Amino acid sequence: MRWLGVLPRDELARVCAAAEVFVFPSRSETFGLEVLGEPDGSCHCGVMHEDLKQACYGAMAVPQHEARARALDFSWAHAAQLFERHLVPVQGTPGTC
Repeated sequence: MRWLGVLPRDELARVCAAAEVFVFPSRSETFGLEVLGEPDGSCHCGVMHEDLKQACYGAMAVPQHEARARALDFSWAHAAQLFERHLVPVQGTPGTC
């Protein structure tokens, strides 16, 4: 593991795409898109540990196929399907808002 520092966006995207493990050392991130694993352990793709080194080793132990399958749950296609499933017809007169 090594710190790469601040990277330009295009290089950051390349590095993230090639990474086997992503470590996000924050307990209080409010936007949280980086963390796709559930802390309750239900997906087995995220690792939480008080010791960052242990969290890194735990993340490296997650089988890649499980991590990829979980990540695909967050694709644009999947997000669109979820959105569409939650749509409900508008009640009232047709053609009015």
